[in-house]
Amino acid sequence: IGYNTTFNTREKIVIETHLLDFNEMIYGEHLHQYFVKRIRDEMKFDSIEALIEKMKQDEQEARDFLVDVDDLL
Repeated sequence: IGYNTTFNTREKIVIETHLLDFNEMIYGEHLHQYFVKRIRDEMKFDSIEALIEKMKQDEQEARDFLVDVDDLL
């Protein structure tokens, strides 16, 4: 949730969601999101490559957290 600061876009706040292990066309569909953990604050990256690397790290942190939560259920 935030601005696309890496791309100097500050017109509006956006929510970007990565659906793990999901590959279907759902543009225009309604989704419900539930927040279970904040991974990091908004950051501006010096390059697209740096952004992509951080997104990979964020994904791994999310996967690790969700495995731990699933083990508790």
